[in-house]
Amino acid sequence: MLLSSPPMEDQNDATSLSFLLAGITQLIAILTRIVTTPQEAKYRGISRQSSTYVQKLKFLENVGGDAVFEVCGFVRREVKSSSNNNNEAVVTSQWYLSDEKVKISVLKEAIRVLEEVQGEVETAIALVESTVDTEKENNNTNNSSNNNLSAPCALLSFCKGPVFPAGGDTTLLWS
Repeated sequence: MLLSSPPMEDQNDATSLSFLLAGITQLIAILTRIVTTPQEAKYRGISRQSSTYVQKLKFLENVGGDAVFEVCGFVRREVKSSSNNNNEAVVTSQWYLSDEKVKISVLKEAIRVLEEVQGEVETAIALVESTVDTEKENNNTNNSSNNNLSAPCALLSFCKGPVFPAGGDTTLLWS
């Protein structure tokens, strides 16, 4: 059974932040692979039903991940295949970045910003864990945490732009 994303009401805890960190790390890896091999279409299609997507990237949908994909030029599309046992058409959903939408400068900037957010999330996780450790040491049963970064805050900070003023494409991406 696949590990599912935590509920949104728990988004300030270390588990949710860990899901966020895993998603950001995976997204950075995907974008880096596209930057290094933009001609390879197989790296530009991301199945939303794959185990990697469900385990690592699905959580990002709850915190602005769709906007990150869109800013990078990805579009959601439905793909038909005949992969079930009855040779019936199966429709799956994927994020896809077409040849004409690949803008290396935008992808590199997205990677840079995501790496910054990744560092902020790592700091938040350490803060939450140290707060929990301190509470345990003080025998405090209050389950509140004082971290300053929630999962949605971290990724949505990426999408508040304009993030990509460099590289000649100065179109305002957000209103």
